[in-house]
Amino acid sequence: MEFEELELIGRGSFGQIRKVRRINDGQILARKEISYRRMTPKEKEQLIAEFRILKGLHHTNIVGYLHHEHLPDKHLVHLYMDYCGGGDLAGLIQQCKETDERVPERIVWSIFTQLLLALYRCHFGQDAPPLTDLFTNQGEEDEVYPSNVILHRDIKPDNIFLDGDHCVKLGDFGLAKMLDQSHMMANTFVGTPYYMSPEVLLNDVSSPASDIWSLGCVIYELCQLHPPFQAKNHVQLTQRVQDGMYPELPPRYSSTLKRTIQACLDINPHNRPSTATLLRLDIIKLVRKDRMLSEQHQHLLEYQENLKREVEIFEERREEVLQISQNLEQYRETVEQEYFNNIQSELESVVEQEVERRVRQALADLPAPTPPPPISPTAHRSSPRDISMSFSPSQLTPIKHVKGPRGLAISTPLKRTPLKPLEELPLTNASNPSLTSSGSSHDSDKSASKQRAAPHFHAVYAGFKTPAAVKRPAKRTYIDQWDEAPSPFLRRQAAASYD
Repeated sequence: MEFEELELIGRGSFGQIRKVRRINDGQILARKEISYRRMTPKEKEQLIAEFRILKGLHHTNIVGYLHHEHLPDKHLVHLYMDYCGGGDLAGLIQQCKETDERVPERIVWSIFTQLLLALYRCHFGQDAPPLTDLFTNQGEEDEVYPSNVILHRDIKPDNIFLDGDHCVKLGDFGLAKMLDQSHMMANTFVGTPYYMSPEVLLNDVSSPASDIWSLGCVIYELCQLHPPFQAKNHVQLTQRVQDGMYPELPPRYSSTLKRTIQACLDINPHNRPSTATLLRLDIIKLVRKDRMLSEQHQHLLEYQENLKREVEIFEERREEVLQISQNLEQYRETVEQEYFNNIQSELESVVEQEVERRVRQALADLPAPTPPPPISPTAHRSSPRDISMSFSPSQLTPIKHVKGPRGLAISTPLKRTPLKPLEELPLTNASNPSLTSSGSSHDSDKSASKQRAAPHFHAVYAGFKTPAAVKRPAKRTYIDQWDEAPSPFLRRQAAASYD
């Protein structure tokens, strides 16, 4: 795992603390660089003990331990922990000294409560019970310490770190010691003299009450801006600690806070309250409740911010989805149009092929054409005046008092009648044979001339009786006029009907 080194935070006798950034996710961490080259075997044991203790401590008010790296070639151990951007409590006290300000009591109680929760986790091996009732006690339970108790033994403002919104984290467990039930008291002389309990200064056994004494000294300094016991040398300091005499807090702080600090600085360790007893105070309950509501409010704000970001992301994705939907719709229309065009062209091709196939099939199914009958050479030996036309009497309607062939009204289309040879045409009227035996020679010559001139008329009307027309040969009919001077109009009509 790679880290980017940032600025240096602090230095100590055996190393330094540096601010680093984890490259894979950008998280800011604090790296404690410890050199064990000049350490004694006992100090190395303390270092190993710190690793073992930090691995088992997981609490909101305790600096989180992530992992460590061993660099044997450099005789270094890198300890990676949570980074607290608010500095430490010593910096806050120094800032108040420079500005000549006092820490508000509300903040004092908040820091005190969070340190109690952290020490409860160390002394009892578990988190403090959740807050259920603010104004009634559920009864003081017997304070039974677990089999393994962790003593910090170096509680001071330099080892109390601040995060956002004055969130307190207890850190630097380098001098911490894990005690089992058979060795409930520790008899090693460690810690900072200004915050040492009387039993520790006398090189007597230490217990969880020793951490309560150190906690009381820290809270007193937070209010007074200096430790409760001060001296020029170690002997005077030990004497003043054993006497338990310290200046009174300023009147701006409540009597409850003064009595609580006084109880923590009792020279008799058996009279000092435990963390469990202090957590049952009403003011501590109120602070815990207020802290819980503040955390819930902060979580709601964070949730609201996350929700806003999610909404923004959703809107962006919705616009992207709409754009993609429009593109898909256009693509669908294009594909449908191409598909329709392909289907239409294929259908037209299939239809054309089917039509051609059916036409070929129909032509193949037609019978073979029969040759036309031969035309007789004599069928066209008629007179040049013959138009090869014949009309039935129903087709001809004579119009009176009209001269010329235009008086002929054709009611039905003309039909072509086959011609007969001249030798087959009768020269007499079959219906009136008397016409051949009687009459003048002039009539006979004229009748013969008509027969020769209009054989076609005689061929059609050979059996039709028209006595009036025969008896009055002097009155010329339209047939005679047509024979002598046929009308071009009638010729055209005859040719159209023939075609």
